[in-house]
Amino acid sequence: METFIRLIAQDLIHRFGTNLRDVTVVFPNKRAGLFMNQQLAAVSGRPVWAPRYRTISELFDSLSDFTRCDDILAVCELHRVYAALVPDPESLDRFYGWGEIMLSDFDDIDKNMADADKLFRNIRDIKKIDEIGSLLGDAQEQALSKFFSDFSVDANSKLKGKYLELWNALGAIYHKLNQQMKESCLAYEGAQFRSVVEMLQEKGLPESLAAKQYAFVGFNVLDKVESALFSLLGKQGRAWFYWDYDV
Repeated sequence: METFIRLIAQDLIHRFGTNLRDVTVVFPNKRAGLFMNQQLAAVSGRPVWAPRYRTISELFDSLSDFTRCDDILAVCELHRVYAALVPDPESLDRFYGWGEIMLSDFDDIDKNMADADKLFRNIRDIKKIDEIGSLLGDAQEQALSKFFSDFSVDANSKLKGKYLELWNALGAIYHKLNQQMKESCLAYEGAQFRSVVEMLQEKGLPESLAAKQYAFVGFNVLDKVESALFSLLGKQGRAWFYWDYDV
């Protein structure tokens, strides 16, 4: 039985021959490039000008005006914004675990190109916080308990009010964080991906993209930013897509 990578190698050789210098093969991660080179050589039976290999993150990096910062710096920047917008903020060490969760949520918002203002709608009735007990999982409640002293879903109204203050500030925190990071030419991953897609949708493909062919391999579940990038390249006849339906 032929492997998925071998079938892709056969198709690339069929489409482009042995000169693949203008082809970029994009994988979800770094591991598959070596195996692809082996299969290209085996399929062709002669020397091959290998394609360039990139991960999807590296491709977005190459198109972005912003430098992607690591999670530690991003959480520290997030805490600085949070502390300026929320009354009686927690210290960085107490905030850090909850900040990682918030940053992950912001990352999901951007990778799915969601409207943050609609998502973080205000909860005006503090009694609605009583419903949290039926919505939070054990891991989420544990994270909250580390963030707020003596917090639990059955806690008193003061602690619930503190949670409400944070929830109602999330939209402002999200926008301020992105603004300040962009002013420093920084972005967390989701914000970087979203900015690339929005730039391409507004200005079209840059020459660095338009001059090449792209083979996207193994992207079985797509974020909206990935789907949008693939669509832009596909409409220009610059992209080929390979899915392994056995995965």
